[in-house]
Amino acid sequence: MTTRRIAFVLVVVALLAAGIGMAFLGGDRGGATELGGYGGTGSSGVAVSGDTASPLPAASSTTVVDPAKVEPNLDKFTSKDPFAPMSGTIPTITPSTPVVTPTATPTATPENPTSADVTIQGSKSTVKAGQDTPKTDPVFKVVSITPDGVTFELLNSQQFDDGSSSVTVAEGETANVKNADTGTSYTITVDSLNYGESGGGGSSVSGHTIKLLSINTQNGTDTATFEIDGTTYADKAVGATFKTDWGQVRVMAIDAGGQTVTILHGDDTLVLHVGQTIEK
Repeated sequence: MTTRRIAFVLVVVALLAAGIGMAFLGGDRGGATELGGYGGTGSSGVAVSGDTASPLPAASSTTVVDPAKVEPNLDKFTSKDPFAPMSGTIPTITPSTPVVTPTATPTATPENPTSADVTIQGSKSTVKAGQDTPKTDPVFKVVSITPDGVTFELLNSQQFDDGSSSVTVAEGETANVKNADTGTSYTITVDSLNYGESGGGGSSVSGHTIKLLSINTQNGTDTATFEIDGTTYADKAVGATFKTDWGQVRVMAIDAGGQTVTILHGDDTLVLHVGQTIEK
């Protein structure tokens, strides 16, 4: 091949290469400038990649803001006085108070004790009204038992050294008395008063009580002293008839040596020993 032909071929190859390059670059220089260069975007917002153009996404008009980074607007905060009263009606709360219904206290009816525990000269016993005491060797008659105490009376119409014939001892108290006739001193203590109890021997609640207190001799005549239903009937000789709450009683016989008395009550004949109590 001659030198001239070789040169011609080279020129043709160069032109072809230039044409291919222009096509690849999208035309003339003015087009490339209008599109903003290879891979750029023109005024129409279209990206060019070679011969093919694709639309780019438009920029978003909404901006996402992080709340933690936003400074609060304190102008919108409304201050409030903590000591100012609240608006509107405040409901009144009344504390609930439990209703207590008082229980009626029954009125106690005064009543007398039915018996008493006493100590005389160190000897303890339970006595009732109308009973002689001490049982082994009677010295006093229990005249009455009330809430105020026990009233003791000397037997056989004897008196204390102060001229009185009886003494009342309150519950829990002690009395020191002296028999003016015999000169004997006694210590009497009322240990307790018993309510609603049967207690010791003596009077009967449902029936009658008859007791022979003593047998005495006056001017050569034997007489007997009785206690019936708490009442003393003194110095009744043989043949004496006397009325009682129990009924009419007649003394039929008196045995001073045997210390017994026979009485008649209605159709019943009873023999009593000194100090003996019979309930009918």
